[in-house]
Amino acid sequence: MKRRFTAVIPSRSIEERRTKAFKTNPTDTSEVIPSDTEAAISYVKRLFPASLGPPIVLQHQLYSLLEDKTSVDKEIISLKDDCKLRIIKLETSSDDYALISHEDYVSTVTSSLRSRKGEHLVDKALEILIDCVDVTVSKEKLTKDFKLTDKDISLLVISGVLVLKEIDGESRVWWFSLPGISSFKKDFIKGRSAILQIMKRLKYKEILQNDLEKKKLSGTVLPMEYFVLDIIGSETVESIDTSSGPLLRLLE
Repeated sequence: MKRRFTAVIPSRSIEERRTKAFKTNPTDTSEVIPSDTEAAISYVKRLFPASLGPPIVLQHQLYSLLEDKTSVDKEIISLKDDCKLRIIKLETSSDDYALISHEDYVSTVTSSLRSRKGEHLVDKALEILIDCVDVTVSKEKLTKDFKLTDKDISLLVISGVLVLKEIDGESRVWWFSLPGISSFKKDFIKGRSAILQIMKRLKYKEILQNDLEKKKLSGTVLPMEYFVLDIIGSETVESIDTSSGPLLRLLE
């Protein structure tokens, strides 16, 4: 079983990482360094290649940039409830949740429905997305509250908006999904596997973060830093402050 804990990192190291993450111009010492969740989301989004579709941020990546996980989670919930952010459960891991801007999500859903002759469902889908902000939705809610037919629901599934989560007798529950997200998932799985292989091949299974970020990953268009934030935030590695910068040590 993987051991999980939060590394204790001195404030100086945290501030250095925040400077890197949030400063538009790192050489401008007069610039204010924000430390809020929205700023962290914007930073990770800038790492995301356009070829994979709308920018996807993993919730735990934010934990590698911001010290207070509780505040991060609370702000994410607030952004979700205000329809500024959409949370998607990924099948890559039980702990992987993707964050997508509500605007990007609506645009992608609309395009997917229209490409599959689902124009008649666009307005209804937008109503559902505004009313249902959680990661799942039940068949009962779709049929009773929004008057969707089985054919309508099937079209949402085919369009990549819904993925079946579970069936309990006559009751069905779907995850909300992002149309076209499979390209990202394939790329992400390859990259995550590649960075873990790099860590496992190291003599002591540890490396300075700066040195790791200089290495090349094969099989993915996502940058190395995207995966460094992933393995730190998910506590796959322990981050230890040293005089040479953060040292990343793989946890068994």
